[in-house]
Amino acid sequence: MFLSLNLFVEIFMEMISKQNLEKIAKDKLECSKLLFESKKYDTSLYLVGYSIEMALKYKVCKILRLNNGFPETKFEFDDYISKNDNDLGNEIVNLKDIRNHNLQKLLYYSGQEFSIKSLLLDEWTNILYWNPELRYKLNIGDKNFSETIIKSVESILTLIFK
Repeated sequence: MFLSLNLFVEIFMEMISKQNLEKIAKDKLECSKLLFESKKYDTSLYLVGYSIEMALKYKVCKILRLNNGFPETKFEFDDYISKNDNDLGNEIVNLKDIRNHNLQKLLYYSGQEFSIKSLLLDEWTNILYWNPELRYKLNIGDKNFSETIIKSVESILTLIFK
C-alpha cells in the first residue's frame, strides 16, 4: 500500500515553527553551558553554534514572513512560494540560500546584519569560526576560549530575541 502524495505531505512534512526555533536555540545554548561546566569544551563549542544558527533561522522566518515556520524541504519551500504573494521568491532563489549552516549567509537573510555588526561586532567575529565540521575536531577550545564563545552567543541571542 502506498500513501498518496497529499497524505504523505500532511503526515511527514512539517515546517519548524518559529516558536520551536526559538526554543531550540535557547536549549542548545543551555546544553552548551552544561557541557562547558563539565569541561567538555569541544562539544560545547560545537553545540553552541547551532544555537546561533537556529536563532538566525527564527529571524529569517520573521523578516520573510514565513508564518508557517522554517521550510525543511524543497517541497515546503516551493509550496510556500507558490501560495504566498510576497517577494520571497525573488530574493531567495533556492532553499539552499537559507537552509544551510553558513552563519554569514543566514545573518544576511535574517535582517539582523546591521544590528549585530554595529552593536556586537566583536561577539559576531568570535563565533565565525563555527561550522558543523567541528564535530570531527579535538582540542579546538580551552576553558577561556569556550567561555568567550558562549558569552558571545548569549549576547547575540539576547539581541535577536529581545
